[in-house]
Amino acid sequence: MSQTVELDADIPADLLDRAMALSHAGKRKLAGLLAKATEEPTDDPELVRKEVNELIADRLEGYLSGRYKTVDGKEMIQRVRERLRQEFPQ
Repeated sequence: MSQTVELDADIPADLLDRAMALSHAGKRKLAGLLAKATEEPTDDPELVRKEVNELIADRLEGYLSGRYKTVDGKEMIQRVRERLRQEFPQ
């Protein structure tokens, strides 16, 4: 079965090609290793700063492009309170 994978600037094409050529079991193992690697916190402050800056840039671009919408603060607090009441009735 042929698989079409969208290329990403952060993933070199040769790396993606090699990963896609793995057996099903190899892909599962690689996916597990990658998932574990993303769950472990980093001690490198520069890496944390870079990731935070990328997240901020993505959120700002999403807001400016209309992909993300703002929510009124009072409305959001009311939603949270209502959800808490539903999930933790007294």
